Amino acid sequence: HAHRDTLAMTLWAKEREMLSDIGYTWTDIRWWTTSTISHNLVAIDRAEQQGRPSDGDLLAFFPGEGDHDISVVEADGRRAYGNIEDLEMYRRLLVLVPVSDEDAYVVDISRTTGGSLHDWLLHGSADEDMAAECDLPFTEADAEFAGEEPSQSYDVWRNVRHARAEKSLAATFAYADEPERGVRTHLLASAPIDVYLGETPSVRRAGRGSQGDNRTTLDYWMPHLAARLSGEAPLRSTFAAVLEPFLGATFIDNVTPLDVAPDDENCIVLQVSSGATIDTIISTLDEAPFPKRTIGDVTIRGRLGVVRRVDGEVAAMWLFEGRELTVAGEGISADAANLTGSIEGATRIADGAEYDALLTNADLPHGDELHGSWLIMTHGNGFRHGYEIDRVEEINKATAIILTDDHGLRIDGDTTEEVYFPQRTIEGTNEFTIPLRATRTLRR
Repeated sequence: HAHRDTLAMTLWAKEREMLSDIGYTWTDIRWWTTSTISHNLVAIDRAEQQGRPSDGDLLAFFPGEGDHDISVVEADGRRAYGNIEDLEMYRRLLVLVPVSDEDAYVVDISRTTGGSLHDWLLHGSADEDMAAECDLPFTEADAEFAGEEPSQSYDVWRNVRHARAEKSLAATFAYADEPERGVRTHLLASAPIDVYLGETPSVRRAGRGSQGDNRTTLDYWMPHLAARLSGEAPLRSTFAAVLEPFLGATFIDNVTPLDVAPDDENCIVLQVSSGATIDTIISTLDEAPFPKRTIGDVTIRGRLGVVRRVDGEVAAMWLFEGRELTVAGEGISADAANLTGSIEGATRIADGAEYDALLTNADLPHGDELHGSWLIMTHGNGFRHGYEIDRVEEINKATAIILTDDHGLRIDGDTTEEVYFPQRTIEGTNEFTIPLRATRTLRR
């Protein structure tokens, strides 16, 4: 999340911020740094995000449990695009997948339904010059990219070139003075796409905050890629990318989409090959009781699964918010995909209590079993926020979900007050979900 623009993404790897969020500037070109398309996200109908309030909803968060573990975050940002009348879906899933002590890749899946034009946007570093390469035959772009009456943020692009891709592309942003360091993007789209490659102002080196120098705002540029899908509203698109930061040689050999049965427009399956390691990543929007989906010898009942094979043998399996993940009938079987309930009250150390805790009548495992898991609370107004769990205890005959940090809430019956900005008062009950994960490691 950056400025008012939700579902934006920044990538830090190999000691560099490779895919940047420009940040604040008080120069005359501040309008660009705060525009929607100066961020790495999906833009709809060339429009700026104008929803108020614009904060997004956290859907799930699974921090990695060790250097070789997978991390996951998913969020919904529909409120930020409140000016798109028919917007049904605007969500993003990021999965960080280590493959060795040195290398990891990110699976980035954006799902959007609404509007009639979707631009999947990615730009490079705002700190250093980068050069862009793409595996498509480009020609000079026509006026279609910016539109007949281009907005200021689309009109600022320079050196724009156009290509047509069936459903995939590979593009590399590498440092101009160190081409062995950069990030390669493998992008798969749900339909044929128009691809635009150009340059936009990176601004940051003109000076940050109030130190910005108006004389140099257009001295610094970064490569910018737009993959566009257009059609009748409400348009549905899925962009699935694998982001591969590298230092020295690239390490991913192939990224391939796989078929799933039964098929579903919201079910995405990718196979990522890296030397002897082959990962199968399955992402769905399925809900309990979760239909069984089959990919070759892999079956899943759940939201997200990763199967890793090394030298042809299953080495590890990860299941996030699901009931089953198997290979040839063997694997993970979970009793529950998540835990749910209502929040009846809250205590804060800052208000004189012993713990920062949320109180519930739900039946939860006491002790440290949920340590490190994230509780997703849905407030009475539908907003969803996340809180990290330290442990669960019984306190004064109530189940207390003790958190690692101050939740910043005061709950009195059906009224919830936010202690910190934006200090809203929210009416209605607070429901929660604790998405669960299960892992099985067969070999290192």
